[in-house]
Amino acid sequence: MSGPAGSSFSFEATADGARTLVSLEGEIDAYTSPRLTQGFGELGDVAGRHVVVDLAGVGFVDSAGLSALVASLQALREDGAAVSLRSASRQLAKLFEITGLSRMFSME
Repeated sequence: MSGPAGSSFSFEATADGARTLVSLEGEIDAYTSPRLTQGFGELGDVAGRHVVVDLAGVGFVDSAGLSALVASLQALREDGAAVSLRSASRQLAKLFEITGLSRMFSME
């Protein structure tokens, strides 16, 4: 998905047993956050599943993207999923630490 400012984003989910791996790539911003929200919403029944969100391909997150990510992850948890984040860049890990996200969700 590309927004007017040239933002690109991809969301890919793969189920493996009781685990779902969600790979995010690109920028999570005001233009791409609706696709992020839609992707998480399309995961279906996540009760009892472990959802691992791989952030290795994410290069940028703005405040709208962070808000959408937090809301999506909280919704997964409320639906009964265990949620963890992995492969966050140093920059994203620092952002998650500053905003408290690293205390809300386990970081691998």
